[in-house]
Amino acid sequence: MSSSDLQTPSVNLNIALGVCGGIAAYKAVEVLRGLQKAGCSVRVAMTKRACEFVQPLTFRALSGNHVVVDDYAPDNPDPIAHITFSQTADLLIVAPATANIIAKFANGVADDFLSSTYLACSAPVLIAPAMNTTMWEHPATQRNLERLRADGVHIMEPDAGEMAQLLGIPLKAGLTKDDFDRTMAVHPTAAEELVTMYKPTYRVKDGQRV
Repeated sequence: MSSSDLQTPSVNLNIALGVCGGIAAYKAVEVLRGLQKAGCSVRVAMTKRACEFVQPLTFRALSGNHVVVDDYAPDNPDPIAHITFSQTADLLIVAPATANIIAKFANGVADDFLSSTYLACSAPVLIAPAMNTTMWEHPATQRNLERLRADGVHIMEPDAGEMAQLLGIPLKAGLTKDDFDRTMAVHPTAAEELVTMYKPTYRVKDGQRV
């Protein structure tokens, strides 16, 4: 296999973007746009609570793809969406990741579309926690994070700040949320750098990983 066979962010990686319910949900729109500028194809999954902060129509209009909230919804075109959604992704990013979804992931709970997608996903997983500082520091949350790290999940440490600014997706170790915001605003390849850190080492042929 030659190096040219490997998928890179400039060769249309398929990104699954999970959005959870929190004030930081609006930041996921910027993440989506940044990934697209990097040449990635992005599909979005939202929790029901996330829809109270940002409407699915926003992500559908920007991504050009159906946004899945409930795989049992009448308008869902795929009856096994959690399998299709996860198995066609090269990288699963959950931003923002709430304490609730972190607990579900860590304990294998699959009671909604996003948590089911996580369990069905064999691609690398990157989560960007966003929550109240007290919730972040709670022993239960830290215990869940340690379990996810042991499971191979990549976790971007959040930066403390105003409630409406909590997202914490540094592009590299040591960079803060503000660094990320500035970079995303002025540097068109910022999302490409993010994906490069976690790009898969397999190649895709005829829609299949080989």
